Amino acid sequence: MRRLVVAVAGIVLGTTLAAPAGPAVAAAKPGDATNYQVDATHTGLAPGPALPNTMRRLWFKDFGMETSYPLIVGNRVFVASREKKAGAVPPGPVYVYAFAKRTGRQLWRSTGMGGDMSTATLAYGSGRLIVVNDWDPFEDKHSGIQSLDPATGKVLWKRKLVAPRYATITHSADKPVTVRGGVAYVNFFRFGDNYLAIDVVTGKVKWANYGTNDGALGQAVTSNRVFYASTCNWAAWTLAGKQAWRDDFGCSGGVGGTTSVVADNRLWIHESLYSSWVADARNGKLLFRFISDSVPTIVGKTTFLTPDAPSAPYEVSLQAVNSATGAKLWSHRPAGDTYGQIIGPPIATSKVVYVTTSQGWVLGYNTATGKQVWKGHAGGTINPQSDHLTNEGSAIGGGVLAVSATNRLAVFG
Repeated sequence: MRRLVVAVAGIVLGTTLAAPAGPAVAAAKPGDATNYQVDATHTGLAPGPALPNTMRRLWFKDFGMETSYPLIVGNRVFVASREKKAGAVPPGPVYVYAFAKRTGRQLWRSTGMGGDMSTATLAYGSGRLIVVNDWDPFEDKHSGIQSLDPATGKVLWKRKLVAPRYATITHSADKPVTVRGGVAYVNFFRFGDNYLAIDVVTGKVKWANYGTNDGALGQAVTSNRVFYASTCNWAAWTLAGKQAWRDDFGCSGGVGGTTSVVADNRLWIHESLYSSWVADARNGKLLFRFISDSVPTIVGKTTFLTPDAPSAPYEVSLQAVNSATGAKLWSHRPAGDTYGQIIGPPIATSKVVYVTTSQGWVLGYNTATGKQVWKGHAGGTINPQSDHLTNEGSAIGGGVLAVSATNRLAVFG
């Protein structure tokens, strides 16, 4: 496997706007949902208090086109969506929106980014909203990363995502960007997988790893490691970009999953329904396999999966398993005629795990017993084939639950 590591401290690649003085919105607080699946480890566990079982839908917004997963920071909810133009095929560029958390009042909309087929992933850190917009490679334009002022939506800095050797070739970046400790970690690909660690305040590249050919999932970041993984190999790097360990499992084929998840020294690598793995995060040793339609959600010693039956691929269950062994603890499948198929990964507090279904229901189950304790409706059906711009997911933060449901954003509280 060919790998080229390039140290780029102090070198700026692509076009970058200088970062102005800090934005008016403060840094995120514990309990905010700042990344895909809540935080930089992507466990889907919201650390704040449990949501009440008397929740109601506070508001919803219909964009007319698919949305991204949401973030919840302070009193704001952030989400991206394409613009729907009357009679326009394909639709317009992607915009990022900020809404008041409890009322749904639109606070701002960013300038358009990307092209007609672009997508967007979001993360938040150091008072900056980081957005990676993915171009369709066939449009012959580069993916990009930019920093927005969360108070106004103004662009603070932006750059193209390019690998030096293939600077004239377009690259894709459809895995979630991850922000932790003031650094944005992003991987982009085409003619090799490429990884960047970017200072979220200045936009400068701290380190880069080009041409790995990993076919990697999005990265999970802990206090001292960055984990990149696929079904063929997985690796841990220090926060300075030095490889701590690597395990090449030896396989072929592309990666279909979204991101890796790390908790309690276990790295959960979700590639596809029947090809997902758990490895020891300390050394990369393979521990056991698991089956799930989506990335797992981890609440202490229990992991929540969404497997379906080989004989009935649309009968998706919510399954609780032992995080250390993968042994099943309980399983529940919503009544298909009433609720439909489970869509996307679960999201959880310590007491309740929530799933979204194709009939537009959001269902809450007791994490210990599997008993249904709450339900709410997101305002319409959800198309499992085109639910999001990319990377299905919901968010819990600041006492509310935000659900991206095809062309709608619904907030419960």
